[in-house]
Formats: sequence, C-alpha cells, structure tokens
Amino acid sequence: MSVLALPLTILRIQYRIARIPLQLIETNVVVKMDAESPARLAYEHTLGSLDRAVGNLLGDRSLADRGETLVDSTENRAEAARLDAEARAKKTAADADLKTARETAEQDRRAADAAAQEAARDARQEAEQRKREAAQEAKREAAAKKKKADEQAAAA
Repeated sequence: MSVLALPLTILRIQYRIARIPLQLIETNVVVKMDAESPARLAYEHTLGSLDRAVGNLLGDRSLADRGETLVDSTENRAEAARLDAEARAKKTAADADLKTARETAEQDRRAADAAAQEAARDARQEAEQRKREAAQEAKREAAAKKKKADEQAAAA
C-alpha cells in the first residue's frame, strides 16, 4: 500500500459524504424538473463536472467516468433543447409565411373576381350602348327612307 493510498481513500469517503446533500437535492427536486429545463441541465452539468474533476484528482476512475457521462448527457440534452427551439421558431415562421401567402392569394382572387365582374358589366353596358346606337341608326335610316319615299310620292 502506497503512502497516498490511505489519504486518498479518506478523501473519497469524505467526498461521498459531502455529495449526500447534492444527491438529496437531485432526487427530491431536480428529477421533478423537465429533462431539458435550463435549471436542471445547469445543475446536472455542474454536478457532473464536479464528479469528473474530483474523480480525476482522487484517481477514482468510476467517479470520473460517471461525471463524464453526466456532462455528456447534459450537453446532448441542451443541444436537443436548442434544436427543438430552433425547429419551433422555423415552424412558427413558416406558419406565418403560409398564412401571409394564403391571405395574399385570397386578396388576389377577390381582385380577379372584382375585375372579371367589372369587365362583364362594362361589356354589357357596351353591348347595350351599341344596341341603342343601332336602334337609333335604324330609326334614322327608316326616317330617311320614309322622307325619301314621301318626297318621291309628293313629286309624282
């Protein structure tokens, strides 16, 4: 047994004792939080970093590995939360763009309907005007023919 073995063993035991309140906080408070909540991720990342540092310092490979696993897990969950937030933001923007496009299309459709109705109304009015003009022209021609016939009859 080396000279440092006994003091390191004592330090490991002391760390386990010192970690008990942190473990109680984790089991009674932290586990009730959402897995991707910033407070939970910060707590678990800090605890994992502490375990990793103490494990490396005291030569406790299992403690260092447990700390490394916890740090990796929190970093992965934080990245997943960031990606989820980014996806939600993109979806919200896409929904807003879709809504705007639909509203624009509806406005264009209404404008086209109004233009078609106006064009049909203008065509009807123009047709009625030509009909009136044709009727007036027919009356003038009939009057002119009647006048000519009357003049011919009077001259005869």
